[in-house]
Amino acid sequence: MDVLTPLKTLSLSIQKRHSTVAGLQAFILSACDAIRKYKTSDGPYLREVSGKDSFCDQKLSGNLASFEAVRGKVVDGIQDTLAHRFEDANPEAVKATVIADFNQWPQKESQDEEIQGYGDAYIQQMVSHWRYNLEANDISIHEVEPEWTALKTHIYQDHGNELNLLNWQTVIGKYGSTYPNISALIDLVLSLSPSSTDCERGFSQMKLIKTDIRNKLSNQSLTDLMTIKLEAPDVGEFDPTDSIHLWNKSGKKCRYGVGKGMSEAAQLHVDLGEPSAALLEGTSTMQEEDSQSVHHMSESDFSDEGDYMEESTTGTILETADI
Repeated sequence: MDVLTPLKTLSLSIQKRHSTVAGLQAFILSACDAIRKYKTSDGPYLREVSGKDSFCDQKLSGNLASFEAVRGKVVDGIQDTLAHRFEDANPEAVKATVIADFNQWPQKESQDEEIQGYGDAYIQQMVSHWRYNLEANDISIHEVEPEWTALKTHIYQDHGNELNLLNWQTVIGKYGSTYPNISALIDLVLSLSPSSTDCERGFSQMKLIKTDIRNKLSNQSLTDLMTIKLEAPDVGEFDPTDSIHLWNKSGKKCRYGVGKGMSEAAQLHVDLGEPSAALLEGTSTMQEEDSQSVHHMSESDFSDEGDYMEESTTGTILETADI
């Protein structure tokens, strides 16, 4: 039971979103250190049952000599398995991926020299290690380092007080077009999944989405729904403004209240991403037009008995139907 505690901590760390290879390696080393001491010393769970004949109404059997031998083998086996986790990877390249974890960055209150020099050696190591991949994708390796320095300055100026809440999706979305080369390198680092957790999470969501009663979902629809489930922010954090604006402007026909009966000023509001004011104006205009088109229809146009209708009334009804 004692060795399960550090393994549980390691497992929960692996399952976190946006975890990096370097971050996982640090958790593995700490787990190995925590497990190693249980080879020769008793943990809290073992001390609780040591010297007792029963535990939780269950009789304990066996002898201490055989237990000591088995305990050593279990600890050695666990350590050996964890130590070979990244044995086929370049250790320096793995260590360099730590820059993708904002929790490992120096705090804004740190010395200026520490912040200015942070990550420079890691960037050089990664450029050297993945040089072929970067050049094959038209990435200018000579511009990566200057862009890293400039991007780092922007991050500390705009988000220095909330680094622990920042993610690369936000950063690349904001600065990716300005610093394309370092953004491509960061994308490469983030694509290195430290475990199969994301794959398992994807299969789990796919089973929840494509059920027996939704077995005709197309591949594209399934992909879109899974992307929303896996990548979209929580409902409480989601800002629907951009989505509403995109929905208003997309489609073969204009959405109700957008485009039809709208002035140029109202349409400009839509183009600028301000659909609410435009919708109100467009809807009001449509309502006025509808009221005018049926205004000439009075109650006297219809017969009380319903036996017949005046010719003028029939014409009005046909005009209304055409509308």
